[in-house]
Amino acid sequence: MAFTVLVGYDGKVHSRAALDVALGLAARARGQVVIVHLMDGPSDARTRSERHIAAQLMTKGALLVAGNRGVPAEALIADRPVVEGLVRLAEQRGADLLVVGDSRDSTLAGALTGSVCHALVHRTTLPVVMVPAPDTGAAEAA
Repeated sequence: MAFTVLVGYDGKVHSRAALDVALGLAARARGQVVIVHLMDGPSDARTRSERHIAAQLMTKGALLVAGNRGVPAEALIADRPVVEGLVRLAEQRGADLLVVGDSRDSTLAGALTGSVCHALVHRTTLPVVMVPAPDTGAAEAA
């Protein structure tokens, strides 16, 4: 069975950085990547449908990136809370590693809502890699 890296992906800068790291790790291990987009929260059927269509477009772009890098990949979209969804899907897919991006939420927001990475570390036995978001301020200053 191939080395499998599961990466949380929402299309934002921090998750694109996580995808880049996940693809690099999978390529070195001659493995594969499972790109997971989770939709959480109550919504009506129309909103859920619109969110699913947006998620399909977003993950299709991520699959193209993986294909361009020569890494086998699949995308999963699920309507689950983020931590629970990542842990369960990692178990179901036999993942060897979880990769998530750091959204750099404020300290207050992190204290109130909790860190996804922190929760993952306490809910799974898999190694978890947290990828920092690129420092856009340094690029702008240059």
